Amino acid sequence: MCRGNTMESMAPRCVVLVDPYSTGAMLAPELDLRGYTVIALWTKECGENRGHLPKAAEGFPEKFLAEVDEQDTLALTAGALRKAANCSEPLALICGGETGVKLADALSEHMGLRGNTTKGGMANRRDKQVQQDAVKAFGLRSVRSVCGRAWEEVKDFAEMEVLPMIVKPVESAGSDGVKLCHSLAEVEEHFQLLMTSQRKCGAQGAAVLLQEYLKGTEYIVDHVSRDGVHKTTMVWVYDRRPANGAGFVCFGQQCVLPDSPVAQELIAYTRGCLDALRITDGATHTEVMMTETGPCLVEVNSRCHGAAGSWMPLARAMTGYTQVDACVDAFLNAEAFERLPDVPPPFLASGQVSMLISYHEGQVEATQFQKVRELQSVVFLEENLHAGHRVEKTIDLFSLVGMCVLVHSDPTVLASDLDCIRQMEHEEASIPVRFEVGEKGNQNDVNLLTGHIEEADEEGRPIEMPSAREQDRSTSGPVGATHSSESKQQPMIEWDLCRDMKDMLAVRDPTTGEVRAVALLLRWIFLAGMFTFIFFGFSIFHWHLHYLIHPSGGSQ
Repeated sequence: MCRGNTMESMAPRCVVLVDPYSTGAMLAPELDLRGYTVIALWTKECGENRGHLPKAAEGFPEKFLAEVDEQDTLALTAGALRKAANCSEPLALICGGETGVKLADALSEHMGLRGNTTKGGMANRRDKQVQQDAVKAFGLRSVRSVCGRAWEEVKDFAEMEVLPMIVKPVESAGSDGVKLCHSLAEVEEHFQLLMTSQRKCGAQGAAVLLQEYLKGTEYIVDHVSRDGVHKTTMVWVYDRRPANGAGFVCFGQQCVLPDSPVAQELIAYTRGCLDALRITDGATHTEVMMTETGPCLVEVNSRCHGAAGSWMPLARAMTGYTQVDACVDAFLNAEAFERLPDVPPPFLASGQVSMLISYHEGQVEATQFQKVRELQSVVFLEENLHAGHRVEKTIDLFSLVGMCVLVHSDPTVLASDLDCIRQMEHEEASIPVRFEVGEKGNQNDVNLLTGHIEEADEEGRPIEMPSAREQDRSTSGPVGATHSSESKQQPMIEWDLCRDMKDMLAVRDPTTGEVRAVALLLRWIFLAGMFTFIFFGFSIFHWHLHYLIHPSGGSQ
């Protein structure tokens, strides 16, 4: 127990960050710059996100005054924080990552700090079904949906709803676990998968949500709030596309002019959603689909815009400030918050955020991020991979190779650099990897760094086989691997050919699920050709057999 005024006079001005990973970690250096000490509070739900701090969060985690684990009760957790803060009360408690929303709301209310109420059914405003129900009750457009923990609870909705349908965890972020399902069987399969899987940003066993598929353009509307006053820090438009079998891979995002009609409609709708969810304080990151009938809520995240803060240099270049700066103002500087504009000012530059996508998987031999860094318009690059690590195909924000920010006064330079990045991704990979083909103990690996074939011996150790020719890699994208014409490489070519044939003959489009007439025609031609070949082959065989039996060509 702490006693006396001496200890209190020595207590630092302390702020608690709940699950400070991704952009939440970027709050730490901003607070440090303003003279505050920072305590990291890690929730039980944080899981593998713990410690995921961007390189740009300079000085952290080393500068954390303490790192505290969530306790069994709010009272015990509050006591642990006071002890870590030298027995003083924290000045503010701010949510860092998505998994910290519930505890940040409950604990700030328990400790009498600025935050969002848990009353009125808002004990878990992360719950996307709670969000949709609240928005609907508020008289705003909401998505048709149902939530459940057992298939029997959602089966009727699944059978009645028009396909395709969205199936996703009720608690998630970064497209974690989200899937567009094209059949009832696929809906049930993914439902069962989510109920038995641990997601990156959701509690084990949390319910699963089935939703109507919203057709339109998806936007982000970022706000900071204080005492119920909402101020827009940026409106973004997503560049989402199908990739690697996933339907909603984020390739990047662009800033939307705040005075445009679409931005004004989105801002008004989003602020209505924040009021419906009784959000009064802190940062919010809201995803909204602009449909033919107007805006419709996808989800509200009660924390700063994610993506490891990769967007911050662009936001600062465009407006002079970021949502992270404004979030600190909302909690700790009323006058600075008052000075913030209601919506972003006219943009000071042009640019966009580009995600780096992996179309390959294997062991990373070396990275080629420097070639991205040398592009004229690239002002920031976050690297998610290093030599010696394994790279997977990108299917969501958690499997991105990296993120970069492009800013330039000349739009043509911006477009050219972006095209170069996309070309790097498709020409071999954005980083060199050993692309594994075949089973363990009998694998031929293409080393995209050296352009050599690596054949494994009986113990799985690579035996380097030089390629037939070496090319200048300086003009062939980030890798520029070459392949010899030796027979050892034929399986690789044959594998690619089979894959291409399979894609060409697929009856349904892998991204939309629609029937492809061309594929049906090709299959019909293929089957007709096979039938013709078999018919004439049998006829020739029958003729030869008859000739062998009756050499004279006739019967006796």
